[in-house]
Parts: sequence; C-alpha cells; structure tokens
Amino acid sequence: MAMWNPWRGCKKYSEGCKFCYIHKGDFKRNINTNEIVKTNRKILK
Repeated sequence: MAMWNPWRGCKKYSEGCKFCYIHKGDFKRNINTNEIVKTNRKILK
C-alpha cells in the first residue's frame, strides 16, 4: 500500500514514544526526527 504524508518529524512527549518506530528508522537513515518539516516529495514504494 502506497502512502504519502506531507509532514516529516515529531517530538517525543509521552512514555509510549520510547516504543515508536519512526525515531529508530529515521536514525538509521541519518534523519533528524525532532525537526518537523513539510516535504515536497512524494515517495511511493
């Protein structure tokens, strides 16, 4: 299923965030998840 979200990033604010996959995946790709930005690319896989 292809999805597109124009926003990237988030800030950890609760205990449940320590189990979030977003920060772990972005860390592997050398992306700063704490920086919230609007993207202009569509990524379909």
